[in-house]
Amino acid sequence: MTNNNVVCRAKFIEIRRVRRLKVPGNVLVKLGEAVQPEDVIAEAQFPTEVHSLDIARGLGVLPSQAAACMTRDLGTDVQQGDVIAQCEGTLPRLVRAPAAGKLLDWQNGRVILAAGGKTECVKAAMIGEVTEDILHFGAVIRTQGCLIQGVWGNGRVGSGLLSLLDSSLEKPLDTSKIDTLEQGQVLAASYCSQQDIIPLLVKKDLAGLILGSLAPELIGLAKDQPFPIIVLQGFGRIPSDPLSVSLFKDCAGEQVCINACERNEFTGARPEVMIPIQEGEPEKGLGSRAELALGQWVQVGSGKAI
Repeated sequence: MTNNNVVCRAKFIEIRRVRRLKVPGNVLVKLGEAVQPEDVIAEAQFPTEVHSLDIARGLGVLPSQAAACMTRDLGTDVQQGDVIAQCEGTLPRLVRAPAAGKLLDWQNGRVILAAGGKTECVKAAMIGEVTEDILHFGAVIRTQGCLIQGVWGNGRVGSGLLSLLDSSLEKPLDTSKIDTLEQGQVLAASYCSQQDIIPLLVKKDLAGLILGSLAPELIGLAKDQPFPIIVLQGFGRIPSDPLSVSLFKDCAGEQVCINACERNEFTGARPEVMIPIQEGEPEKGLGSRAELALGQWVQVGSGKAI
């Protein structure tokens, strides 16, 4: 039995993640290449505007005659004001490009101009190695280590050395120990309810924040922060789960990666924390898609998008 609402806590497993574009583009990594969370592994550019230009009407000719009047070929890049079609005669007529873009298609006397531009990028969002190339779309990345999945993230990725201000992960995060934080650390804490703490963490140039739970009124503030924030259990004051506490204690001072992506019920994607471990043999049969077994630690979500 598999359950898309089961949140995984795993001490040491093999982790594979597919990173792919929504539209075809260029893959920027190679097989065997080591990647970091912020590395862009694939990107695609697509237009933000599409213009349908009636060449036949603009030149005063029949649609069947318009193609012969084109001065630019399909697939050509043009600038705003460039002449793209012209008809000689007693009163010469011409059609100019209304915007910079590319001539994409021709249909019944009309040419399609794609203008503007937007770039879609896919980041590795983890520390690992490229094990498979997905032609024109992305790659599969592999690592092994600890995996801790959450229920909410603010959409950012990052990595740094794990720091625990409270080794028990039971006390709420407050301002008393913020000064001890070093630049580029990832902080793990039990609960945050004070609005003034998060701006202080920004000044400390924090690499990431892992919370057991978060006060609901701070969700909007957390979304706007420049570093990844992940909530493992939910909103309100919820006690830290024993397995997460144990994993963080064992891995304090180690390099950790946070992918604070939005939870996606269709793809199974979840915000998650990965702690790479290079040596040893990963356990088998664990993970968010694994069969459930007696004695296995899990956290069951509501099944609703957050």
